Amino acid sequence: KFKKTKHDRPTDKELDALWRECCLARDGWRCVYTAEILHQTPLYQTILQVHHILKKATNRLRWDLDSGITLEKGIHFSIAHSQKPVQENQFREWALGRLPKARRDKLEMYQNAVGGVDRFALKIYLQQKLKEYLK
Repeated sequence: KFKKTKHDRPTDKELDALWRECCLARDGWRCVYTAEILHQTPLYQTILQVHHILKKATNRLRWDLDSGITLEKGIHFSIAHSQKPVQENQFREWALGRLPKARRDKLEMYQNAVGGVDRFALKIYLQQKLKEYLK
């Protein structure tokens, strides 16, 4: 537990790390694009990366688990951040297509959302989801 004071407010770095671990655990430490399991590899933390499907323009999207997808480092940069906009857009459509329509709609709505997020509640939520994914 933590106090809800201005000085104990979770930092972006803390929330980013927690979000990343949640996405990795949810996806079973495997590249979703290639379905290659890399958790047993001691270097999985440098091989696997979590990509934001939709740009993290707002904090709502930055830490939304539906907007994260686990990719191998090479796939992440060659396809998800391709120099070819068509390929990048095709990847985004593929990744969004994996989600149920209601979750896709929520993400698209969050792209235009204004206002902040309760970082304390978000931290608790992400911690609970991580425990759930690790079971």
